[in-house]
Amino acid sequence: MLLRESVILLCALAGALSVPARLRRGLDVGLQIIGGDTADIADFPYQVSMEKYGEHDCGGSILNKQWILTAAHCLYSSVKATDVGVRYGTSTQGQGGTLLAAKFVGYHDKYVHDLHQHDVGLIQVDKDIVFSLLARPIAMVDVDAEIDSSAVLMASGWGTLHSGDWEGPTQLYAVLVPYVPRATCRVSYGWLGKVVDDSMICAGVSGKDTCQGDSGGPLVNDLGIQVGVVSWGHGCGSPGFPGIYADLANEENRKWITDTSGVA
Repeated sequence: MLLRESVILLCALAGALSVPARLRRGLDVGLQIIGGDTADIADFPYQVSMEKYGEHDCGGSILNKQWILTAAHCLYSSVKATDVGVRYGTSTQGQGGTLLAAKFVGYHDKYVHDLHQHDVGLIQVDKDIVFSLLARPIAMVDVDAEIDSSAVLMASGWGTLHSGDWEGPTQLYAVLVPYVPRATCRVSYGWLGKVVDDSMICAGVSGKDTCQGDSGGPLVNDLGIQVGVVSWGHGCGSPGFPGIYADLANEENRKWITDTSGVA
C-alpha cells in the first residue's frame, strides 16, 4: 500500500460517536479492512469518498460545511478541482448520499511525494455540506498532543480488501488498529531505507491495516477526535510494518491546514 487510498477511523467510545459491537470486538477476533467487516456511515458521519474522474479514489473527512481534509498524494501532480468530487452521507461507494463538485484543491507546500512528508491536502466544495445524522464534521487533535502508547484507533474506508486487488468493496468497511510509537516504527521502516519523520504517526499490526483506496481518510482516537490522515506503508497488513499516517498534531501540518482553510 505504498500510497494508500482509503479511509481510517478511530472508535468513539466516549459517546461522541457510536461504534458497533462487532467493531469493538475486532482487535480480538481479527477484524480488518483487509478481510474485515462492514460499517455504517451513521457510525462514521465525517467519512467521505473523494471521487476523481467520477470514480472513488481516496477517502477524506469533513472539517466544516466547506472543507474536506484528505492526503496530499491524492491531489498530487496535475489534479485540478474540475477532476474532483466529494460524496458524503452514504455507506455505498459511488451511490447515494450527496455528490458535490470541488472548487479548490491543494496540498501542503512542503509535501515531498517520494518521501511522503507532510501528506495533507484540502478540498473546498462548491456548495455547503448539509449536516445530518449521516454527515457531521470532526474536530482535529490539539497541536503537539501525544497519543497514549496503549491507544487503539479505528480506520475505515472503501479500500481494497487484499493487497494487490484492483477494486475495493462497494460497502464501507472498518478496522481497529493499535497505535505504534514513532520510535518503533522508525526502526521497522529503517530496514527498508524509509524515513518516518515527525510529520507522521503509525498504527496497525500484522493483518490489521488499510490498503489501496483508503488514503486521505481520518485516523480517530477514542474521543472521536481525528489524529491522523491515511498516508502510506509497506504492503497492507504486512508483519512488522504498521500503516503510516500524516500527524495532525504536527505543528507544520496544522499551520498549513489552518492557513488554507481557516479551520483550527
